[in-house]
Amino acid sequence: TLLRTTVEYTSTIGSIFTLRQYKLFDYPSFYESAEIIFQPSATIFIKRVIDQLDSDNTFIKLILSIVAFSTINYIVYRKNIEIDLTNIKVMLPFQDMYTDLTWRYLLYKYGHYEAVKRFSNLIRCLFAVTGAIAEAHESQKFTEMIDSIIEQAEQKLSN
Repeated sequence: TLLRTTVEYTSTIGSIFTLRQYKLFDYPSFYESAEIIFQPSATIFIKRVIDQLDSDNTFIKLILSIVAFSTINYIVYRKNIEIDLTNIKVMLPFQDMYTDLTWRYLLYKYGHYEAVKRFSNLIRCLFAVTGAIAEAHESQKFTEMIDSIIEQAEQKLSN
């Protein structure tokens, strides 16, 4: 399902956005707790992404929409994930629509040169998110948290 395949990216980017907005990593006790849950190397990756994340909150929210309808979902090998090419083809128009909307927003607000810079930075940021997710997968707690989020969301959606 779409939820199962995109939850890692959307929850990671959403969490990083929240961490930045509320400056939670500025609190030593919070940072140390994150290191215990995600391992120190993953926390370093997360800090790097926070530093790279664009300052435009509207842009970040549009990015979350793109990622929610994204087909990029195979970061860590899992034997129980099915590859459904039909769903990928169905999702591409939504992904394209949000990508186009985001690009038009950037052009309107910043002009072509700055829009290109911000979109390029987004791509670097997504690579850093991929690295953070791969590092976090080394922690069993992270995997359990993601599985719990998926189960809760599926239960709420089925009710």
